[in-house]
Amino acid sequence: YTGNLCVNNNDPDTPRVTVPVTLTVNAATYDIGLSGDMAATAVPGDMVTYTVTITNLGNVADTYTVTVTSGWTMTQSATTVALDSGASTTVTVWVTVPAAAEDGDQDVATVTVTSQTDAGATASATLTTTATVTEPPMSYLYLPVIVKP
Repeated sequence: YTGNLCVNNNDPDTPRVTVPVTLTVNAATYDIGLSGDMAATAVPGDMVTYTVTITNLGNVADTYTVTVTSGWTMTQSATTVALDSGASTTVTVWVTVPAAAEDGDQDVATVTVTSQTDAGATASATLTTTATVTEPPMSYLYLPVIVKP
């Protein structure tokens, strides 16, 4: 915006002073930064811990909804986070490998972060957990040899 600021003065030599002014208004922007995809392996029954970093890339403070979908048992440290512009925080996600999982079984959990002010501002990342089943070490049993004549 542009305009003039007029100041009236009682001085007869300069009764009025006009100063041009410009006002720039920046619109609010909403954007999210989310750490990239991650992967881990674990044995059945164990829990994998993922730490996801969320950054407010917008120019105003915002509150975000954090959702995680997973086929395996999962918990998360927060479902909403509030961040000032440029600020970051972490959310921890724990995924448990089922006790009955077989070697190579995978779960792909999706973390989605959405602005509560602008639903169009969203970011997603995947957390891939793979079950690893190790074979028990081979054991040998030595028996005495008995030879009959």
